[in-house]
Amino acid sequence: LPVGTLPGPPRLPPSIDGLSRAGGGLGGGLGGDRAYAGGTVDGAQRHAGTYGYLKQMWADGSREEAIARLATFARYEAAGTAFAAKAWRRLGGWQRAVGEDQPFSVERAATVLASLGNATDASPHSYKAWHAWAMVSFEAVQQLPPSDAAEFVVPAVRGFFRSIALGREAALQDLLRLLTLWFTHGHRADVEAAVQAGCDDISADLWLLVTPQIIARIHAPNPFVRRSVNRLLAEVARTHPQGLIYPLTVASKSLLLPRRTAALRVLTEVRKANDTLVEQAALVSTELIRCSILWHEVWHAALEEASRLYFQASDVDGMLAALAPLHAQISRGPVTTEENDFLRTYGAELRAAHEHCERYRLGGRSRQELQSAWELYSTVFGWLTKQIGRMTSIELAHASPRLLQARDLELAVPGTYEATAPVVRIGSLARAVFVVGSQP
Repeated sequence: LPVGTLPGPPRLPPSIDGLSRAGGGLGGGLGGDRAYAGGTVDGAQRHAGTYGYLKQMWADGSREEAIARLATFARYEAAGTAFAAKAWRRLGGWQRAVGEDQPFSVERAATVLASLGNATDASPHSYKAWHAWAMVSFEAVQQLPPSDAAEFVVPAVRGFFRSIALGREAALQDLLRLLTLWFTHGHRADVEAAVQAGCDDISADLWLLVTPQIIARIHAPNPFVRRSVNRLLAEVARTHPQGLIYPLTVASKSLLLPRRTAALRVLTEVRKANDTLVEQAALVSTELIRCSILWHEVWHAALEEASRLYFQASDVDGMLAALAPLHAQISRGPVTTEENDFLRTYGAELRAAHEHCERYRLGGRSRQELQSAWELYSTVFGWLTKQIGRMTSIELAHASPRLLQARDLELAVPGTYEATAPVVRIGSLARAVFVVGSQP
């Protein structure tokens, strides 16, 4: 280990040193485990006494000496005992703390990791040892120049996977750090291999803690990362379809083609064993969006943005592009009673305004056509502003009769799924949705 020249045994205080000289260690002069002053000094007590003394030495400021003596203690006296892992872990922490105001270097990282590596060897199932190993490796990756940091990426990935497997209750932060490493360095074949091996070693339900972050990379441009992410999502979805069905369904409706394609690919795998669940998720997500963003609100927001583009930015093409999808939606016709009522109230003005815009676009780009269109748009905008202000509830019979008719679904209530708890499924939906007012 890179701990320098190994020093001799620690110089203990007189009350302890005499015992040490007599028998080779604290309590040795008492014949090992013989009674002393009414008690017993066994191996564990000797180690505890030495360890405590070295901690006090560190606290008193004799840091270099404490490090040297702890290295000797860990290598010789504590070797093969329950104290070994604790001593090596403490030594790594002290080695990291000395000179922490100086830039992190490859040499210091290697020294600290050598001690922490011994801690993991001494106690392979210690969460604290593996977490410390992973954190120092992660720190090296973050702080060292890229050329020097490269060698610490795979150790950090392996360390985090091990600490996550051993410390489920503290897994979230380690998972987030692991994702940072994966998404940043996943283009490397050795990192992809380490990620794949680690995924096989931890429970699939742990990934539910970071579902949003993983799905955000479902269309990652790097093929190594994209392949690993899609493989992981498919595996988690097979085990916990309820946990991924909503975010995957939303991603499958993305305007970004690569994202939509990747989500649909995973949903195709889920559908093989859970076809009804996929269909119900598509229904509920589509209809909830329909209820949460009524045509009144969509048109109100679109007209506000189009007005900014036209009157403030003088961007006529941008204004026409902002309104084009909504006019196309109107031309397809209403689906619900709510949408039919909207068209009865505002359809004539909006169609007339659209005709003016089309004549401008196709027939000479006359500003008079745009002025006529905006007279109509402004009238509709004023009406919508008043109606939205009075809206306090939405009747599902008008806004989404398909949701109102839904009964006893396999699908879980959004936001309730827990891997270790019974699934809370949708029995039915309330007849009305109340509108919560927001501050302007």
